[in-house]
Amino acid sequence: FMRAIGREDLAADPGLATNAGRVARQVEIDEAIAEWTRERGLSEVLATMAAAAVPAGPVHRVDDLVADPHLQARGMFEATPVGDRSLILPALAPKL
Repeated sequence: FMRAIGREDLAADPGLATNAGRVARQVEIDEAIAEWTRERGLSEVLATMAAAAVPAGPVHRVDDLVADPHLQARGMFEATPVGDRSLILPALAPKL
């Protein structure tokens, strides 16, 4: 991951070679990731991660989920009448 975002210094750091070392320096790692992602759009971030074989995916907001055509087609949201309007709510059970 660090090589993919141009942080060879962190990728080669022996203190980050183990999970314990990474946990101890979590704030530093999070700051490096935030700095890199802040300057890029979602599609660029995902393309970079895919090219480097780093598992990654978007974190959706609620409005992204409600607008997703696949989730709509699967019936993951239902319209419920509330007074004189309709309220969109998650379906009661996931549809696999």
